[in-house]
Amino acid sequence: MFLYIIYVLLSPFLWFLILLTSFFNNKVKEHWNDLWISINSVSKDLKKNKNKKKIILFHAASAGEFEQLVPILDSIDKNKFYIVQSFFSPTIFKNHNNKNSFNSFCYHPFDFIISSYIFFKKIKPNYYIINRHDIWPSHIIMAKFFKIKIFFINANLYKKSNRLKFPFKSFNKFIFKQFDKILTPSNKISNIMKTLINKNNIVTTGDSRFDQIYLRMKQNHHIFFKNINYETKKIIFGSILKSDYEIIFKFLHSYFPKGNKSLNEKQIKLIIVPHEVDNNSINELQKKLEEINIISILYNDKGNNIPNTLIVNKIGILADLYKYSDFTYIGGGFEAGVHSVIEPSIYGSVITYGPNIDILDEAVYMSENNIGFIVRTYHDLIKYMNFLNDHDKFLSIKKNTKKYVFKNTGASKKILREILN
Repeated sequence: MFLYIIYVLLSPFLWFLILLTSFFNNKVKEHWNDLWISINSVSKDLKKNKNKKKIILFHAASAGEFEQLVPILDSIDKNKFYIVQSFFSPTIFKNHNNKNSFNSFCYHPFDFIISSYIFFKKIKPNYYIINRHDIWPSHIIMAKFFKIKIFFINANLYKKSNRLKFPFKSFNKFIFKQFDKILTPSNKISNIMKTLINKNNIVTTGDSRFDQIYLRMKQNHHIFFKNINYETKKIIFGSILKSDYEIIFKFLHSYFPKGNKSLNEKQIKLIIVPHEVDNNSINELQKKLEEINIISILYNDKGNNIPNTLIVNKIGILADLYKYSDFTYIGGGFEAGVHSVIEPSIYGSVITYGPNIDILDEAVYMSENNIGFIVRTYHDLIKYMNFLNDHDKFLSIKKNTKKYVFKNTGASKKILREILN
C-alpha cells in the first residue's frame, strides 16, 4: 500500500514525462492524441446497447496479446454480452482485422487515477479482463472501487521477475490481491503466483495461444508464393531484433561463405522477418546482407517465386509464413526475452532461439524436452541446422513439436467458464 501511494504521488511527474516523450516518439504521440477520441467513440456506441447486455472489457497491450484473446472473444455469445476491446500499442490499434471478435474498441489510458476513473465511468464494464502482462495498478484499484470483476488471464510470472524482488514484491502482493481470479497457463506459473497471493484465487487453465495458433493454422490458406520448389529448404528468421544480428550474420557468413552462390548450391532460401519494419531497419538489414554477398528482395517487390533471400516488410503475416519453414530462428532471446515459439511449432519446424527464455514458459518446456534449441553462438546455429540433413531426426522433431501444440489446445473454453461462472 505504501509503495502504491508513492506511485500515485509520482503520477504528475510521469504525466509530464509522457507528454514530453510524445513530441519525440510517434507511437506515444498517436496514443496520446487519439486516446479520448477512441474512448468517447466507445461510450457513444454503448448507448446503442439497448438490451443492457453485460459489458466485458478485455485489454491486450500488443498484437501478440490480442491474438491470444481471439479464440476467447470468438467463443463469447454476443447476444448476451457486449465486448469492448482496449489496446495500448498504436500498431495493433490501427492494424487489427478481427472486428467481428468485439463490438467496440479503444485505446487503454495511461495509468493515472483520474484517467482510470473517467475511463471506467464512461465504459461501465461488468468485467475487466487483463491478458498476459499488461497490469496497470491504478486501473485495478479503480475497477475495485467501481465493484467491477477483475480477472488476470493467461497470466505470466517467472521466477526471476522483478515483481518478486524487494521492494516490488509487497507492492505486487497488494495489487494482485485485487484480482477476483488469476488464470494461469501452467502449474509451474500457478506455483510462482502462490508466492504472491492466496492460492484459492489461482486456477490453471492453460494458454489460449495454443487455440489461436491451431485455429490460425487450419485457416491458413494464404498463397504467398505461386511457384514453390519443395526440394529447397527454407530458413525463417522470425521477429528478429538488432540484438540478434551478431549471431545471425556470423552464421550466414560461415554457412554461406559465397553468399548468393552458396544459397544456390545448398538449395536454401532465407526469409527474414524483422520485428520493426520501418525504412531505417529494413535498409540496415539489406546493407548487412550485401556485405556478405547476399542480395535480398523486399516482400512488397516479390514475384511468384520465393527469392533466395526475402525480407518481409509487412506486419501480421509471420505466423502464416511459418508454414514454409524447415528451420526457424526466433528473435528476442538476446534481449528481454524470446518471442513466440509455438507459432512455428504447429508446422513442425526445427526451432532455435537465444538464451533469455525464462519469461516464456513454452520456450523453457521445449528446451527441456528437446523440441526447441537454445543457441548462444553461431556455431550452435550451424549444429542445429544440420538436423535438416538427418531425415529421422528431422521427422522426430517435426512430429513432437506438432504434438506439443495439439495436446495443449482447449484453454479458451476453460478460461471463459472461470470468468462467466
